[in-house]
Amino acid sequence: MPKEISERPKVYLSKVHLKGFKSIEDVTIDFKRNFNVLIGKNGSGKSNLIELLFKAINFNRSRDKISFEFAKITLLSTDNHFFSFELERFLRKNNFINNDEIDDRIGVKERFLIDDTLLIDDLNKYSVRKKIEFNGKNIAYSHNKNILISKMGYQPIYSLIIKFNSPEKLDFINAPGSLKYDFDEIVGFLDYPESMNFFTPIILEVESYFEALEENDIDFNTIKVDDILDKFRVQGSILENLQLYSPVEDVRFSPNMNLYHNDNNLIVDNIRIEFKVNNIWMPWSQLSDGTKRLFYIIAETTYSNGLVLIEEPELGVHPHQFNLLMDFLKTQSETKQIIISTHSPKALDHLSKDELDSILIASYDLKKGTQIRHLTTTEIKKAKKYMKEVGFFSDYWMLSDLEE
Repeated sequence: MPKEISERPKVYLSKVHLKGFKSIEDVTIDFKRNFNVLIGKNGSGKSNLIELLFKAINFNRSRDKISFEFAKITLLSTDNHFFSFELERFLRKNNFINNDEIDDRIGVKERFLIDDTLLIDDLNKYSVRKKIEFNGKNIAYSHNKNILISKMGYQPIYSLIIKFNSPEKLDFINAPGSLKYDFDEIVGFLDYPESMNFFTPIILEVESYFEALEENDIDFNTIKVDDILDKFRVQGSILENLQLYSPVEDVRFSPNMNLYHNDNNLIVDNIRIEFKVNNIWMPWSQLSDGTKRLFYIIAETTYSNGLVLIEEPELGVHPHQFNLLMDFLKTQSETKQIIISTHSPKALDHLSKDELDSILIASYDLKKGTQIRHLTTTEIKKAKKYMKEVGFFSDYWMLSDLEE
């Protein structure tokens, strides 16, 4: 097994079978390894599907309450192994459980398969404790998919969901934040901010810096804001992509931080980032809604190494900027799997004629609920002919009955 996680084989979402969540009654969907576009009318269930995918992939029975009836998540590795996780909700029959509390009666059956061979079957109450054999190794089974995948020698499939509404609480971004380093605690920072994921390595860098000062008996009274400001730096890859695909020219942490310390702890206060747009530094509150959304999507997608789920990236974004954003997402999909939902046929123009099978068409059936399908062979053939002889696929989409 490679020591560096980045050198390990990857896994991708290959197929799902989902039941019993809002408008989704029973759907089976195949996904492509790189870029997938989910398109459909309002009310077809696109957002429900994105939400359910995130819930099912991240479900951990020791932590979460199951909110869907059934999910089978099948991952495909780059060395051609299939790993399937099945989760099924059921009602317990137990006299010791208060039957009036329905949440207390809900249980989860869990199964795990490798290459269609059943290795864990939760119908056997002892099976969750057993080890599985893979590539000549005995591996303790874990309900946490990422832990199990990592034990098996693969890169974890950390998933990211970007909804059409950004989170209300974004420490260091839409409100100043603080970090408190306690000298008496085993862990340096007592509370981590509730914010975007790319802050994690930055905070760890600052924490390591403080730990080194403490280990070397450096007098914290001698530390100034300028000494730590250098540790607060946004990753170069994020800055580069923002410059290429958004109006944001640069991002920095405000130099107006405050530093307080006593015998027990050190506090860095008034931490926030600023944005350079049109050669002017400004806070988050001064950015347009479209620029805020572009920053959020670009920064989080760049930082992510796993599956990225994005709801309607076109919302609030100027058509020209949306074109650049789609260029960015297509480029990012070369190294990570991305699934977007959209109302915009213009998103389809970023697919080549050989990528039309990555389109997922959502519709709603009164009897069957949300339905998801790929283009048929005949539909793809007609679309390719139009693209070759006439013009953009989005024009063909608008003139066709593909969404009917």
